[in-house]
Amino acid sequence: MFRFAMTKEEIVSTVTNLRNGTMARIEYVTELPMKAEFAKQGYKILKVTETTARFGVKYSNLSAVKEKQESSKSEKTNNFEWIVENKLAHNTNTGKDYIRFAPLKKSGSNKHTNLIFVDTTGKYFSFDGKELPADFKNMVQNSYWNKKHETPDIQTVLLENVILLKTKSAK
Repeated sequence: MFRFAMTKEEIVSTVTNLRNGTMARIEYVTELPMKAEFAKQGYKILKVTETTARFGVKYSNLSAVKEKQESSKSEKTNNFEWIVENKLAHNTNTGKDYIRFAPLKKSGSNKHTNLIFVDTTGKYFSFDGKELPADFKNMVQNSYWNKKHETPDIQTVLLENVILLKTKSAK
């Protein structure tokens, strides 16, 4: 369908050379949850996000993370092993690799979002911003539109969904 620009090796090389706490631009894709009738037919809606984030942050030092850990009584099994400390992780349960970062919550993130509708033949239509035409919006599960989409303290994105990771020193 779409070929994303960065390989795992390129991402590992880029984040390895980032000093901890450094900000960089990341562009990644996520798939919106389609209603079953449309998913079975092969329709997809992809959300492409580009934003500024901090990499190499020790997440357990974030105040929001500390609060959540203190309020959470249950112990969860951690299936993540670091490939690059506080930046790239491998899930031993699924065998997949992830990039972790702290997105900027307020101004300065310069966040851009595009939505891409992919039909059953592979043709696609792009929509700037976050607004989809009603016909396409009705193909997405209602629960997606009903929940709040707040910027998380920590974001974990599947490595194969990373399109671009751009640092100041990158040309």
